[in-house]
Amino acid sequence: MGQLRELAWFDQMYNIILMGPSGTDKTYMAGGLIRDAVLKGYKAQFIPMDQLVEILRMEVVSTAALSAYKHLTKCNLVGVDDIMLMPMKKEEAVCSTLK
Repeated sequence: MGQLRELAWFDQMYNIILMGPSGTDKTYMAGGLIRDAVLKGYKAQFIPMDQLVEILRMEVVSTAALSAYKHLTKCNLVGVDDIMLMPMKKEEAVCSTLK
């Protein structure tokens, strides 16, 4: 965990995925890494997957979603929580990407 907290993976532009069974503190660890990034001066956001998908889906029709989208695009680091918990239809899987 100490090596992850140094954020070398972030500085080298790698992504990390924390995987494991429920109750193993993945969200807690991800939140801590986000906090470490903020303390080092980075702009960061931690967001649940369903909220991220809603922002991407609505950013062209909702001023609130567009504002949230613009905020996310200004972040150096975005942590996405509960990626595998959100059921999604095949046609919903294709959405806009962060520009």
